[in-house]
Amino acid sequence: MENAGVMEEGTLPTERRPDATEKTTVAKLLFAMTGLYERWRNELMEARRYQNDSREQDPDYGRRLRELEGQIEQIDREQQGFRGNYTESGGGRESSWKDWVLGLVGLAIVAWLGRISLQMENLQALAVEQKMMEQHLESTDSRVDRVENRVYRGNQ
Repeated sequence: MENAGVMEEGTLPTERRPDATEKTTVAKLLFAMTGLYERWRNELMEARRYQNDSREQDPDYGRRLRELEGQIEQIDREQQGFRGNYTESGGGRESSWKDWVLGLVGLAIVAWLGRISLQMENLQALAVEQKMMEQHLESTDSRVDRVENRVYRGNQ
């Protein structure tokens, strides 16, 4: 007996409905077929993507890529003679930022070396000044000693 959606003990359904098993079987088959279709389609697309002119599949994609890059470089070298070395910006796009960075680093190094050389010159000037002050101090000390000798010992 059922009361408002509550079931009594022993009334749990243990049988599966036949339409539910049929639906799950159809869903499983459909899922498997879709997987097979997707795998077949991916293999076909891969084979079509990497075919060369003779309709054979080239397993060495890196070699083919190197060949294509070599052909592009060769075409660029051939066209370089026709175009000359003319560029509107005055430099190539590939080297413009490198030149700026190298120039700034060079200027920074030159400024740093200039600052060090100025500090060295200042240090040398201070050393010369110190020697002159020491000489002046020694001469002053010697004069003071002579004056003290005359004052305390009498005239000599």
